[in-house]
Amino acid sequence: MKNRERFKDEIALIATSGDRLACQDGTPVGCTDITCTTCDFRGNECWLKLREWAEKEYVPFDIDWPMVPVDTPVVIHTADDHFVKAHLCKVTETGVIVVFANGKTSWTTEGMLKRAYPENVDLARAEDRVKYRKEKDKCQMK
Repeated sequence: MKNRERFKDEIALIATSGDRLACQDGTPVGCTDITCTTCDFRGNECWLKLREWAEKEYVPFDIDWPMVPVDTPVVIHTADDHFVKAHLCKVTETGVIVVFANGKTSWTTEGMLKRAYPENVDLARAEDRVKYRKEKDKCQMK
């Protein structure tokens, strides 16, 4: 899966707002939301770097899941290319991620839990993806 496919929803949201695509700390953002000095595509002809990034294979950065607190919003990607909103419950010793079902939290749960594998789970908030990642990949520009 290419970066443009992985981030298609974020790209569409930015494009339909009338903004240009940029990337900050590994997360697609609107160009007008950041400065050129903080953009991962900064420099001359940044649009060429953007095009190169869009065509590269998406390489997920590792999240340090044990450091992510309970009730942090997550998104589970399903096999049919949809996503489910959830909140983190815990990470098992084998690396399986357990979430509260139906978007519930530790305060609102009725005891229903779901299991997911880390490759199918993303942190929902951009700031959490930056805060809890093991490495800062800068939009996989390596």
